[in-house]
Amino acid sequence: MQPPEAVAAARRNPRNVVKHFTLVRELGAGAVGAVFQAWDGTNERWVALKLLPTGLDETSLALFRREARLAAGLDHPNLASVYEAGEWNDRHYLSMRFVDGRPLDRAFPPGSNPADVAAAVRDAARGVAHAHARGIIHRDLKPANVLIDGEGRVSVLDFGLAKSLDSGDQSLTAGDAIGTPAYMAPEQARGEPSCARTDVFALGAILWHLLGGHPPRTAESTFAALMNAAMDPIPPITSVRPDVPGGLGRIVSKAVSLKRDARYANAGELADALDIFLGAR
Repeated sequence: MQPPEAVAAARRNPRNVVKHFTLVRELGAGAVGAVFQAWDGTNERWVALKLLPTGLDETSLALFRREARLAAGLDHPNLASVYEAGEWNDRHYLSMRFVDGRPLDRAFPPGSNPADVAAAVRDAARGVAHAHARGIIHRDLKPANVLIDGEGRVSVLDFGLAKSLDSGDQSLTAGDAIGTPAYMAPEQARGEPSCARTDVFALGAILWHLLGGHPPRTAESTFAALMNAAMDPIPPITSVRPDVPGGLGRIVSKAVSLKRDARYANAGELADALDIFLGAR
């Protein structure tokens, strides 16, 4: 049975009906398209529906098709599963598991318990590790792309900039510094090829943010932010929050090392380190 919110949305504006989906509210907008909470009338479930505008150039469409292809092969409790991709009336769409949750930086205010923070990032790392094991890197991990619901389940979202390590995907963005500078690894800021350790850096930067109460980097312009990301080390988390246990501080420092080879090899290794920390408390 269609929920009342979907019935009201369809009556309010017929354009809220896209194929068998009814758009109820916008969840956010990104570089390519917007994401809506939508009711899937065929499967009778709530979904997050990414909807692209009409008239996109071929590069944008290629990025979208790549996201659908890569994400559709992933199935893990800590990833937002992709259900369906298609086109309707010249509008491309992608439906995903709807996560009724909050971004990590809103779920964990400044001063949050370090163990709780570590457990949430550990779960996110497990989801990313599933992608890494299948040769896929995310390349835009940040608190806004990791949600936690009321039951404490963590879900990594938005594989819009994802890349397959065994394909030619890099050519779509070669030479560009793609991602979010505050959480970006140095090699990514320089436009160099990314790898699993690039995602490890971003997970470490998220961990730093949640423990420190603010992003690990700030800058007045995008250019300055990229320069900082390319060259400047992130300070030890204990320099801004002395009560963080030493073991956790060392994990953060290793994850955000400027030297790629000094980081954990992949998100699974980072998750294992956080598990050891949590078990040793």
